[in-house]
Order: sequence, then C-alpha cells, then structure tokens
Amino acid sequence: MTTDARTTGRLAALVIALAGLAAAAPAAAPANLALRQSGGMPMALTSEPAFAYTAGKACDGNPRTGWVAADTPGETWWGLEWRHPVRLEAVVLRPLVEAALGAVALPTAYRLEGRAPGATAWSTLADASSAEVGAAGERRHALAAAFEAAEVRLSVTVEAGRRVGLGEVECLGPEVVLPNEWLPRWQAAWIWAEPSMLIARREPLQRCFRRSFEIADPGQIAEAWLMTCAFDRLNGFWVNGEAVAAHPGWHTGALREAVVVPLEARLFRAGENVLAASVDDLYAVGSQGLLAELEIVFRDGRRLRLGTDAEWQAQADQGVVPAWRLPGLADRRWVPARPGAGPNSRWHWLWNVPRPSVVPEDRFRVTGLSLEPSPARPGEAVRVRLRVVCERPPARGYAMVVLLGQRSFWQNHDHDLGGAVLTPEQTGIAAWPPGEHDLELSVTLPE
Repeated sequence: MTTDARTTGRLAALVIALAGLAAAAPAAAPANLALRQSGGMPMALTSEPAFAYTAGKACDGNPRTGWVAADTPGETWWGLEWRHPVRLEAVVLRPLVEAALGAVALPTAYRLEGRAPGATAWSTLADASSAEVGAAGERRHALAAAFEAAEVRLSVTVEAGRRVGLGEVECLGPEVVLPNEWLPRWQAAWIWAEPSMLIARREPLQRCFRRSFEIADPGQIAEAWLMTCAFDRLNGFWVNGEAVAAHPGWHTGALREAVVVPLEARLFRAGENVLAASVDDLYAVGSQGLLAELEIVFRDGRRLRLGTDAEWQAQADQGVVPAWRLPGLADRRWVPARPGAGPNSRWHWLWNVPRPSVVPEDRFRVTGLSLEPSPARPGEAVRVRLRVVCERPPARGYAMVVLLGQRSFWQNHDHDLGGAVLTPEQTGIAAWPPGEHDLELSVTLPE
C-alpha cells in the first residue's frame, strides 16, 4: 500500500508506505560506519599531492592505502560526514602499512571531534592521551558515551620533518537502516555474459539468456507476475516461446524502471518451463545487463520466485535460433551467466531499480491521511497520520515508512531527502484484529 501527497518548498513528494520485513534489523556487532556503504563522505583539509594518498583512501577497507597529510608544519584535519546521522561508539586509527613516500606514522598529537546533527559547534570526543594502543600500533578510542554524529574529524598537528597519515579509520557503531531499505527488495541481480573471443564490433552487442525450471501442475497457479528491465535495450522476453515483454531503452541507458507484466497460467506447462530474454548493449558507457524476477503464487499459498542469477544460461550468438526460447534445448555453447551489480544499493547510482510490489500477502485500505501542519514548510517537523483498514488479521508485521523527495532516475542526481520509519515492533501491525487502525509518526523536513 502506497500513497503520495504533494506539499510545498523543496519537498517534492511525500511517499507513505506500509512495508514488509524487507530490511534486516541493525546487526548486534558494531559496523564500520566509515565505509562507503554506510554513507560516509571523507574529506581532508590537506593531502599529499598524489592521488594515492587522498582522504578516501583512509576509509576504503584497505590498510595498504591511506591518507597522508601535506608535510607543511601546523594544524590540519581528516574527517567524515554522513548522509544520515550515525551512533558513534568507538574509533580506531590504523597505521599505513606501505607508503612510497617513506616513513609515515600515525599522528601523536590530535583531537577526535564530532558534530551532532543540526549543531554548528564541535564536541571533543577524545585526544591522543586517551588512546589504547594495540599490538599492530593501532590506536583505539572507546567513547565514554555513544555520540550521535553527523560528522567526525581528526584534528592533527604536523611537525617539521615528520610525515603523518592514516592507513585506515574505523568508526564503530550500529549500522543504520535507512527508510528506503524497508521497501521491497530484489532477489535478482544484474547478469551478463562475454563470448569466448572478444571481437570489436560497430553494431550493438546482443546477448541471449534463458532459465529453465519445473512446475508440477500449472492449474494450481493463482497469480504470476514478471518484473524486468535491461541495459540497454530489452529486445524481448519470452515464457515458453511466447513474447510477454520488451522495452526500447530510452535516455542512453540511464533511465530504468522495471516493466511489470501479469502472466496468464496458460503460459506455463507441466514439467520444464523456460524464461528467455534478448538484450542489446547499445551505448559505450559500460552499462549492460538483464534484471528479471518471476513471482508465482499457487492456490495453496506457496510461492515461487526466480530471479536473474548464476543459474541462468547465456549465449552471445543464438538469437536467430528460435528453439533457444523453448524447453528441451541441449547446446553446450551456452554458459552460466555472470552476476554483476545489485539493484538494491543504498545510494542513487546507475544500477538502482526500485522493485515493484506485486501479490502482497496482506492488503490494507487507506481511509485517512493527514499532515500537521499543512501545508508543510522546509525545516518544520511534520506529524503524519495514517488510518487504514485490514479485512483480516495480518500475516506478519509491517513498518510504516515516510520517504521525502523524489527518487532520481539519473546516476548523478540525489533527490532522496531522507524520511522516517516506524518499525514493525513499533507499529504492532502483526497483532492487529480486523478493522480500522491509526498510525502516526513525525518527520523533519530539510531546510
């Protein structure tokens, strides 16, 4: 269930959804929040003028790369800013293992500082004297109290004749589960295949894909849905040789939304069934692949979900042979497809594709939606109230998700302005009796 309400200012859209348990709860073990997947954006006041020693090298998970401060004596800093606030519990500074510059050591004089969300002043979290030194020379700072951080920095004193740097910085704390990670997630991955001999060609590169699977009794199928898209052009998608989908691939391969197709039960047969697709790589930008997911619901409630993965077979030159779309093909030239990027990334990038929601286990009917204050303005806290009706007890728990902003279709646009979540434990939906129910949460709009 999803609804959309327009407001004013920079709030392009407010999307409210009841989402199933699509995202896992934060892990009990602390995560390294400095890594890119946690949304950390590294920066430094100064760096050695070589691309090998930039700020990002100190939080890339590789201890053999790192940040090296410029050798000018005085104060400098290295820092991280997060897209969403994090709960910081400890910071570990690891020395640089290798450096072509010669001896590079961890700084001996420094302050660890943090900035809370919305604050302009910095708070001192630790300094060099409070470090616990490990066997490999790393310096660990366990904070006396967890710090809610939008940004952290290490203020360093550079002394004449002494190079200082960081091999790896670990900012430890619970991983953040972002609002959009509660929405439906793909089981599938992007797949592609390369021929045994690469030959330069001017015409589009075509790849053919197939996946066979078994169904005992097609008469027991209640619903079947296909979701698919491709880089760059989906020439066609077939179920047992019958065409069901295609897409021309507009916008030089950068605009992607999944084609959603309801499939009739007559398309399937008892025994072996085959999904087949033909994809063209049109543009020389490195984007190529097929993403697809078939979901079948049987009358007894069982579900079958098949996504593109290494179980699919691929061939570069079989498009002219009609039999490749049908069951019973025996051709040794077909090879396992190669899974590539995932479509469920946290941040906007080329491979991200929202997964459509099909055949939900539970259905909710919206009978009321209100915002207070209304109209909403940038910088204000808004109360979102939702009234829904369920006809029967829900099969499982659901989160209430409020997303701010409009999802971007483009690689370099970022219109995700955050949001808010009531987790399944907070909504209590799993214990709802049939009838009308109210949900409410607060979300602060960006300025």
